[in-house]
Amino acid sequence: MSNVITIGQIIKPQGLKGLVKVKAITDDPQRFKRLKAVYVDTVHTPIEQVSFMGDFVVLKLQGVNDRNTAENLRGRLLSINKADAIDPGEGYFIADLIGAHVLDDSGKILGTILDINSFGSADVVECKYIDDSKNEKRFRFPHLKHLVKNVDIAAKTFTVFSDYFVGVVVYDD
Repeated sequence: MSNVITIGQIIKPQGLKGLVKVKAITDDPQRFKRLKAVYVDTVHTPIEQVSFMGDFVVLKLQGVNDRNTAENLRGRLLSINKADAIDPGEGYFIADLIGAHVLDDSGKILGTILDINSFGSADVVECKYIDDSKNEKRFRFPHLKHLVKNVDIAAKTFTVFSDYFVGVVVYDD
């Protein structure tokens, strides 16, 4: 499916009546309250109930009425249509950055964004690049406000300040 945004992942069943515990992949899990349906993988599924358990969202999905059915959903991703997402204002969606080129402030391509993971204090940008021996390598860096010079969604570029970047980037072996 194209043009969808992943907003969570089902972690496990919750109780015996078909509830599922969800790890939210959004900066505001309360947004689940406004949703009428989600895609479970690619299946459009109405939401019957939303509650919260600490940092997790607990959902009752239509057609999931017992623990065994809920267990079959373990690990599945929850998505919504991008058009139904809350406007990020002057920001951007993580999905908009996947595949973007990371550039330094001189315009040199450093790599391509593969994913952005949320770990609490700062999102971590995971990238790949091709080294001089034509081997694919990976690196990561925190998505920090003072590190980012410019993001151009239309041009699919993510420009960083070189001086800050060299101090925070981590290259995989």
